[in-house]
Amino acid sequence: MTLTEALSLRGTPDNLVWYSILDNKYIVTVSRPTTKHVLSQNGYVGILEIFDANGKILYTEEVGLAYGARFGPDVDDVYQWQEKVLAFIDKEKT
Repeated sequence: MTLTEALSLRGTPDNLVWYSILDNKYIVTVSRPTTKHVLSQNGYVGILEIFDANGKILYTEEVGLAYGARFGPDVDDVYQWQEKVLAFIDKEKT
């Protein structure tokens, strides 16, 4: 599965805030929600999703977007997202 295909499952590239491809096995995205989430009304929430290579969602969580990520993701946000992803992958491997 490509990043474009993963995004097509969850919205448009315009909603994308950040992405990463890990070990050519996982595609990780953080995007702005396209539906009404409890916290989405203020623009400071995103959806972190981890996909496997076949496009199956393995994990999803609402995450914060500092300053609404208007000019891209905040480095502290990215660090927190990476930590969540690594914790999930490490747990999955055990």
